[in-house]
Amino acid sequence: MTLPIVAQAPTSTPITPEVGRQAELHRVATEFEAILVRQLLHGSGVAQGAEGYADMAVDALAGGLTRSGGLGLARQLEDALARQLREIAPEGTQLASSPEDPGRTR
Repeated sequence: MTLPIVAQAPTSTPITPEVGRQAELHRVATEFEAILVRQLLHGSGVAQGAEGYADMAVDALAGGLTRSGGLGLARQLEDALARQLREIAPEGTQLASSPEDPGRTR
């Protein structure tokens, strides 16, 4: 017994350039905040006495802080970058490609 193949519409919403741009802004802002939090924690000496595990402890703490909302810097940075992008590159405008992936827009 064979069953017919039935074409179905995609179940997810296609990613538009604006959604992709917003996701990229969020990723970059979150990564920047994580880097800043790591630097602040390293400078504070929070992991002193952990001997060989100091870097791992700082990375784990910084990652946890960032995943749980962080300092709120990522959100503010994301909003500021989005405003600047709207001014220099209105929605639908092709932005420069990244060097690692020439076909991908930023």
